[in-house]
Amino acid sequence: MKADGRLGRNHLLGAAGDAINALLVAAGHNLRLVLNWLRLLVAWFLAAPMGSFAPSDTAHEPWNPMAA
Repeated sequence: MKADGRLGRNHLLGAAGDAINALLVAAGHNLRLVLNWLRLLVAWFLAAPMGSFAPSDTAHEPWNPMAA
């Protein structure tokens, strides 16, 4: 948790500083989670229209030699 959550060094003084540092680290962790989720959501929204422009296999009639 110290390496991932950036809890390695506390520059705030006293017990209140320890508590504030822990709250700030938790808020930063939650913000990183939200930003990663938003990145995935935006990527999904940008990729979704790509599939709607692809030609469909069922869009055309099958070849009928009697109709030609």
